[in-house]
Amino acid sequence: MRWIRLITLYIFWFVLVVFLQLVWSNTWVWRSAAPQFLLIFAIVSGYLFGFGEGSAIALVAGMIMDLTFGRNLGVGMLLYFWLAALAAVMGGQRRRRSLWYLLLVAAITFIGHELGVTVLTVAIIRLGGGGLEIPAISAWLTDSVLPGLAINIPLAALLYFVLRYAGPYSAHELTRRELSSDEKLQGEGG
Repeated sequence: MRWIRLITLYIFWFVLVVFLQLVWSNTWVWRSAAPQFLLIFAIVSGYLFGFGEGSAIALVAGMIMDLTFGRNLGVGMLLYFWLAALAAVMGGQRRRRSLWYLLLVAAITFIGHELGVTVLTVAIIRLGGGGLEIPAISAWLTDSVLPGLAINIPLAALLYFVLRYAGPYSAHELTRRELSSDEKLQGEGG
C-alpha cells in the first residue's frame, strides 16, 4: 500500500510541476528570469528524500527540459543530476532538514545552475564557430542570478512544505527517516 501512495503522489506532483513549467513559467518572467519549477522540484526532492529519489527526479526533469526547450539531449539531465546530488549530499549532512538550510541549498544550487547554463551556452556556441560575447559578471548577476533567486527561493519554500506534508512520504515517515539518518551520523561520528 505504501508503494502505491509513493508512486501515485510522485506522478501527481511531477505532472503538476511539468504543467507549471510549461504553461506558467513564461508568464512569471521578471527581468529575464523565470521560475524553474522542475529544477527546484528536483533540488527539494534531493534535499528531502535523498540521493536516489532526487537523482531519479532530476534525470527525468532534465530530460523534459532538454526535450521541450531545445537543448542538446543530456546536457540538462547531467546538470540537473549534479545539482540534485549536491542538494542530497548537503541535506544528508544535516541532522534535521530545516527550511532555512534548504533555502541556502536552493540558492547555492540555483547559482550553480545559472553558472552551468551560462558556461555551457558560451562553450557550445564558441565550439560551433559562433561569436557569442561573454556577459559581464555584473550584468549576469543583475539580469539573471538575482531576479532568479528572488523568484525561485520562495518557490523552494513552497515546494518544501508541499512535499514535506503532502508529498510521497507522510510527515511522520519523513521524521522517522530523519531520526534514522541522525543515528547513522552519530554512529559514524562516535
